[in-house]
Amino acid sequence: MQSEGAKNYSMKSGDKDNDGVCDDWDRQLDTPAGARVDGAGVALDMDLDGVIDLYDKCVTVPGSVEK
Repeated sequence: MQSEGAKNYSMKSGDKDNDGVCDDWDRQLDTPAGARVDGAGVALDMDLDGVIDLYDKCVTVPGSVEK
């Protein structure tokens, strides 16, 4: 359970992109709406092809956004 102090801190720092990671710790402050993120607020790219999973048609095969 979160302490009241931690809860208040996270609300004060905000989460402008609504990815669930407060802006103080967020490494990608402009995460696209609906994108899954890691603990640092960076949009996931499971196949490491440079296309975030939100836009990637096949998240397990590296390639362009069309794949």
